[in-house]
Parts: sequence; C-alpha cells; structure tokens
Amino acid sequence: DDSYQITATGDFRMKSSGFYDLVEGNSDFPTSDFSRNSGWGLDVGATYRFMEKLVVAASLVDLGQITWKNRVYDYQVPQASYTLTGIDIDQLLNGDATYAEAQLDSLERTFTFTETSGGSFKTPLPGKLYLSGAFEVSKSFTVGALFYSERYQGRSASGISFMMNKHLGRLMSTAISYTISNRSFNNLGAGLSFNLAPIQIYLVGDNLLRLPLSLAAHQNVNNFINNTQVFTLRGGINIVAGWPRDKRRGKPAG
Repeated sequence: DDSYQITATGDFRMKSSGFYDLVEGNSDFPTSDFSRNSGWGLDVGATYRFMEKLVVAASLVDLGQITWKNRVYDYQVPQASYTLTGIDIDQLLNGDATYAEAQLDSLERTFTFTETSGGSFKTPLPGKLYLSGAFEVSKSFTVGALFYSERYQGRSASGISFMMNKHLGRLMSTAISYTISNRSFNNLGAGLSFNLAPIQIYLVGDNLLRLPLSLAAHQNVNNFINNTQVFTLRGGINIVAGWPRDKRRGKPAG
C-alpha cells in the first residue's frame, strides 16, 4: 500500500495418508504403513509397419489411479488475512525479545492449522501418451521421431525428440537424439547398447553431451547444472526369446 503496509491473504488445504504417525513422532518413515493404499494402472500400445522400412507406434501409459485410505488426515488453514503495519525498530535494537515474539505470535494466530481425520480420497496417475515413427535408411542406419505428452492434475507437458540409430556390427548399437521439452531447446542425448544374445544391455540419456562440453569449457559442471531443465538417464537389460535361427547358415531367420 501507499502507507507501506504489507497484507498477506490466503488459505491452504492438504490431504495426507500414512504420515500422521510420522508427524506425531510415533513411527519412523521406513515402518510407516503405506501398503493399505491400493490402486491400479493400465498400459496399452500398438506397433504397425506401414511399409518395409517404415514403422509407427502409439501407446498410453499409466492410465489409472491410487485410492488413499490409510490414516487419512486433512490439514487446513481457512481464508485469513494479516496486515503488517510496521515494526518498532528501537525495540528490536534494544533486544526486546517479547516484542518480536508478540509479532510472530500474532501472525501464527491468524494462520492457524486445523487437523482433522478425513475420508479416503483418490489421485490419478500421471498419464502419458507416446507417438513414434522410425524409418530404416539402410540395414544398419535408422532415423525416427517421438512425440510425448503427460497430463497430471489438470496440467499438461509435452516434448518431441528426433533420433538416429547406427548398428556397429551385430554386437553394438549407438544412438544420438535431440529433444525439445519444457521450453528447453538444447538437449542432445546419446545411447549405447550391447547385443549379447539372448541378452541386450543398454544405457541411454537426454542432455548428456553438454556435460563434457561444460567440463571442457569451464573445468566444472556448474554451468551444466544451472542451465539444465531436463535430464534423463536410463539403463537396463532385455532378455530376447523366441528368435528362431537358420541352422544351415547360423543366422537369424528372416
């Protein structure tokens, strides 16, 4: 205001499940019982080959919800308003502790939390949509694109990636990707996989190439950390089964 008064107005509500004993000091986090909260999730997808060298795919992931019913408590601050008209600087400089405490007590009384036992509630899973396509330029070189969208609590986030994949013989594959996501346009990624039939080991990530560039230019990773909005690193093992072999040639059939 013109008088330099500061007014704070607002309310607050939070629903919780399984944390009551933890907050009250009656339980440690590892032993808090969350197992009574159940839910369900569904993933569906399909792949279709339009022509010999073009494959498209679509999937919906994490369609479902969780029902929270174990030790449900609501925490709420009703609509309230507090105006700070000023502080007596002389009393603060003179070390008057009761004056400072009185100001804080007044603020705390205005915004008072109420705790009540509540009923069960549900939260949706963050549903995801994937649309992708891959074109085989040659037997060992593939290019593709992937569109991704996630919706959670009424908010949507999306991104798109372009990628190239190169097979180096039968045992190793490499990949390079470029991703636009979360208003970030400088995400270069890379991937590596080893095909040790029937096992495949892979490691892939977004925004990986800027890390060594930051080290080379600045001799630290501060620039990379301060300017990174999206970072993903995934690794895993696939076990391939049901791949018939041409016994006469010792090669995969087809």
